[in-house]
Amino acid sequence: MNQSLSEKDLAEFALLGLKYKLLRLEQIVAWVDELIDERDNPPTWAIELAMASDAETAGSILRWIRGDVTPDLPAKLIGGLLLRRRDCGALNWRDVTGFVSDLYDREYGREEDLRLIPRQLAYDLIISEEWFYQHELSEADMDALVDLILLPFHDYEILLPGWAC
Repeated sequence: MNQSLSEKDLAEFALLGLKYKLLRLEQIVAWVDELIDERDNPPTWAIELAMASDAETAGSILRWIRGDVTPDLPAKLIGGLLLRRRDCGALNWRDVTGFVSDLYDREYGREEDLRLIPRQLAYDLIISEEWFYQHELSEADMDALVDLILLPFHDYEILLPGWAC
């Protein structure tokens, strides 16, 4: 996959990352610090974002960055981030299941967010977790199911910017 990420794509990815608590403000500030260093005349939003003191302020700034978003790309980058963190051991199957459960059952449930993990796969994962706790599935079974759910995001994992890891 050869796809470049626009500033708006990165802004939407950063916004989702903050929302899902998968990215920290420091990581987003690192992105805009790089952007400011690379340009003679950086955009005003980058300077404002570099000075943001909390995630809420950063989110407000990220929302007003102009440009077109590649459809579904920011959400797929979030999937890539989940995959990368799973591969490096920072997330286990329980973490991913918790994320998916939150995505469907709690605060994250906007329609565009729900496209990240297809509803049937999310349902299967949540039900499988119940089976695990009833000793009908093993840790290995749960690992395999989570790996299957995250597999489609492999092509997006390689697109992740360095500051997002």
